[in-house]
Amino acid sequence: MQILWGSLEHQVLELLFEFPAPVRGMSEVMIDRAAPGAGRMLDEMAEAGLVASRGWCEGPGAIWVPTDEGATALAGVSNGDAALLP
Repeated sequence: MQILWGSLEHQVLELLFEFPAPVRGMSEVMIDRAAPGAGRMLDEMAEAGLVASRGWCEGPGAIWVPTDEGATALAGVSNGDAALLP
């Protein structure tokens, strides 16, 4: 997977890393609202190891959180380049 500056993947990672670590995470609906069309990319990003789905304690629903691989990818595109992931 290749992440380009300004792509939906890049926008999702920026959204997720916007918050302090203890409160990082957004629902798919909120991600799609902030970056229209990004919701459909989450499963692909999860397969690449960039994000992970984390459920609530005992309730329904889940939030998407960034992974360490996502942090590395975001750092790779922070200078305007593309990050190529295995």
